[in-house]
Amino acid sequence: MSHHVLDDLHEVLPGLGERLAMDSKAMESFANRGSHETTPDGRPDTDADWGKNADCGVDAHGTAWEKVMAWFGYKIHLRVETTYELPVAWTITQASTADITEAPNLSGQLQSQHPLARQAAVFDGRSGLRCDFVGAKLMG
Repeated sequence: MSHHVLDDLHEVLPGLGERLAMDSKAMESFANRGSHETTPDGRPDTDADWGKNADCGVDAHGTAWEKVMAWFGYKIHLRVETTYELPVAWTITQASTADITEAPNLSGQLQSQHPLARQAAVFDGRSGLRCDFVGAKLMG
């Protein structure tokens, strides 16, 4: 989002920027994967790569579950203002780029161009953490 638009919105939306969150979404590439095979259009996607996302939890019966999604393409990393559900910063990377690696870039992007990042009272980034990392932290 253009930062002059954020300035305008900040004047009319009370509390804008107090609650920030970070998440990412897979963006699958349907182009050729850069193989050596010749195709009619001959345009492989040489910038994309493979990404994997694991989600885990425990069901009502106490059984642990894990869902793994893999894709070829890119990932959009988003910093959003959660009260008004507005994106305030984003980057697009190769699919394999970890959310935790991209978090400082999003913070830097927002801090360098807008004061929203400095006034946030709540920041939620749980959804970008890997299951084994969360489990290790919870289990001590």
